[in-house]
Amino acid sequence: MSEIDVAVMLADVSGSTALYEQVGNVEALHRVSACLDRLREIIDAHGGQFISSKGDDVLSIFTDPNAALDVGMAMFEITSGGTLSLHAGIDFGPVIRARDDVFGDAVNVAARLSGVATAGEVLCTQDFHDKLDRDRRAMLRFFGPRHFKGKADQCNVYLFSDAAPGQATEIAFAAPRVRSAGLTERVTGTVAALRFAKETFVCSTQNPVTIGRAPDCDLVIPMPWVSRQHATIEVRDDKVYISDRSSAGTFVRFDGHPPVHVSREIMLLPRSCFLSPARAPGEAGVQEISCEVLSEEA
Repeated sequence: MSEIDVAVMLADVSGSTALYEQVGNVEALHRVSACLDRLREIIDAHGGQFISSKGDDVLSIFTDPNAALDVGMAMFEITSGGTLSLHAGIDFGPVIRARDDVFGDAVNVAARLSGVATAGEVLCTQDFHDKLDRDRRAMLRFFGPRHFKGKADQCNVYLFSDAAPGQATEIAFAAPRVRSAGLTERVTGTVAALRFAKETFVCSTQNPVTIGRAPDCDLVIPMPWVSRQHATIEVRDDKVYISDRSSAGTFVRFDGHPPVHVSREIMLLPRSCFLSPARAPGEAGVQEISCEVLSEEA
């Protein structure tokens, strides 16, 4: 049983859960299936080999790494303007073909990268990046080092995004859906008071607060370096957490500690801190959000 060196891509559909709720099982299944069928056509057209599909994902391999990135870029045209979107992870390395499947570390890493990627993103490894020609490498930007479970060393990760250049600068402030003019009312349970741009946003167990540049976020920061859906603040079991889903991460600043960089991770927040999406405290253009955790008195 011999190994072959290939690019491994795992592409997955985003938005299917909401689609099933909006249009019903039959129509949603039809749309998801059509999306995956079109993806398989693109893979075939670029010389890739379809391996398997489980649920909403498609696993494929490519002898030419450049073709794998071309598929990663072309696949976003499938869902352009629709409810569904795609994201993917790509690695390059030796795999074994057996039982109509592929096995190897590259398969596991591609799957983990796909799980980290958000809608409209392709995340790939240093090994894959280094196999690309110069023009395609220029399309990627360094995302940062990541440590994946089961691997001894950190993995440098690169990002391709289908976000249109300049899109963020056209977005204006939108009225948040979760808002409070102040905290004069009695606090029930644990809440987080987020203060930004002279407004207070109250996060509770029933009402998480989304942060990002998209106008449908609760707390909107229309800056180019802020991701559309950047982070979520939520209360669970009387504790407050930040869940970052952005491209550049979120910095958490609190007394007695250097700023903590949270990137595609969940962090328990202290009782008082400042959150700065994408840019570090003190950096030009930084937008800080104050966060205070309040609990009902016994």
